[in-house]
Amino acid sequence: VKKFKSKSLPTLNTINNNEIVVISTRTPNPVHDVNCFIECIPYVIDKNPKIKFIVVGDGKQLNDLIDKSKKLGVFKHIKFTGMVEEQEMINLLESAHIYVSTSFMDAGIASSTAEAMSMSKPVISTDNSDNKLWVHENKGGYLFDNSDSFSLAQKILLLADNPKNIIEYGMYNRSLIKSNSSTDVEMKYFEQFYSTLTIPKR
Repeated sequence: VKKFKSKSLPTLNTINNNEIVVISTRTPNPVHDVNCFIECIPYVIDKNPKIKFIVVGDGKQLNDLIDKSKKLGVFKHIKFTGMVEEQEMINLLESAHIYVSTSFMDAGIASSTAEAMSMSKPVISTDNSDNKLWVHENKGGYLFDNSDSFSLAQKILLLADNPKNIIEYGMYNRSLIKSNSSTDVEMKYFEQFYSTLTIPKR
C-alpha cells in the first residue's frame, strides 16, 4: 500500500475532460481470459468511442489477441505494453480509470487486483473464487460471469457514464486494501499466531 499508491486522485473535472482508460494487467494466458477483455471492446466503443484500453503483460496468447483486435477493428483503441517493470506498472495503473480482471479463477485476491485497488481504482471482475469477498458491488465495482464479454462491456459503460462512482469506488477499494491486506495488517496476524504457541524450554 505504500508503493502502490496513487499520486493524484481523479476529480470529476479531470475525468470529464479526459478519455476514460480501462486497464487489464492479467497476463495474456488462457486462465486469465484476456480474450474476453478484447471481445468486450467493440460493444464499448460502439457506445463511447473515446474510451481507451490498455493490456499489460506477456503470455502465450498475446500475439493472437493483437491479431484478434485487428480483425475486430479495435486495435487503434488498445495499447499493448508487453511485460513491464514494477514502476511502469504503477505508472500505467496511475493513468487508468477502471481496472478489469477477466480471470477464470483466483486464489484469494489476485495480486493484480490488489495492486489496482491499492491504487484507488474501481474493479470489474469475474464472479468466481473469492472475488465477491473483495469486489463489493456498487461500493468498489462490479462482478460479471466468466467470459461474458457483453456484460463486461455494460459494466464498463456503467462506470464510464458515472464518473463520481469511479472516484468513490476507487477510494473505497483503497481503504479496503489498507484495512485488510497491507503488510502491517498481515504481520499482526503472524504475531498473534506466534504468541499463542508454546515454545518448549531447552
